[in-house]
Amino acid sequence: MYIKKCGILGLILSISVFAEMEVENDGRGFLNANVNLSGVNLKEKKNILYKDSYLTIDNVNSIVYKSFIEKDLDKDMEITPYLSYLSVDKVKNTGGGVSILNNYDETVYGINFNSYKMNYFKKDERFSGDKHQINLIFGIQKEDERLYISPIYMKQTLKNKSNLKKLKKEYIGLTAAYGQDFYLYDLEGKFSYDLEFNAIRENKEKERKTDGKISLKYQNEYEIYDMILVPSIKTSYKYTFKDSSKKEDKEKLEIKIGVTAKKETFEVFLGGEVRKSLNNRNYENVYTTNFKYKF
Repeated sequence: MYIKKCGILGLILSISVFAEMEVENDGRGFLNANVNLSGVNLKEKKNILYKDSYLTIDNVNSIVYKSFIEKDLDKDMEITPYLSYLSVDKVKNTGGGVSILNNYDETVYGINFNSYKMNYFKKDERFSGDKHQINLIFGIQKEDERLYISPIYMKQTLKNKSNLKKLKKEYIGLTAAYGQDFYLYDLEGKFSYDLEFNAIRENKEKERKTDGKISLKYQNEYEIYDMILVPSIKTSYKYTFKDSSKKEDKEKLEIKIGVTAKKETFEVFLGGEVRKSLNNRNYENVYTTNFKYKF
């Protein structure tokens, strides 16, 4: 609820403030700045630290993929430092990172660094820790088509504040996606579909997780005064092929709605998502706010 209120407030303030500003630059420089806020509420509270680790990887992967699909091919290079906050129920992750992307014609390549400081408090359980993730980025972007491949590495250190024991974990993996945009007859707006594949392995306990997802998205643009509003809706079906921990739901249906407000030099996104298990009554509610400024 806190994240949701902050997101709504951030959207209102950002639109009102920047709508009145006389921005001198035209947003055509190589530097951007981002702020990402995400909150995940879980119905099933068991294995919260396990879920937080994988949701953190998913969170960073989504930030990286978003920077990839928004890469301006007219710019040779884009550097985007960002601040990021992720809450998974009572687990709080605060940090940020930097995305560095370059392109040669339609080929995009680069790297993303991300670090989080984690804190978790619940009754007699108290943990703190650090998470550091690196994503290599490679892909091809065409006008209505994209291919994306990203090897990942994440190192996590947890400290139990009750007994001062430390736990270290390392994750390696690969995420890949292919998508196309298309239009239907005389309908306004744009449709797109994406096929996504993720494989992650935790080295110490030999955990393996592999899943795939297919998504369909619709969005349309509306010009209001000197601002463009882009409402969107996205539905996804996710299937877990392998989960050695037996802690993940096999099938999930995901529905996400959002709206983007953008001008020449900035964009603000506010969205909400429901991820419902098709195997039981488990679900996740996700709230996301993103602010981007182009220098």
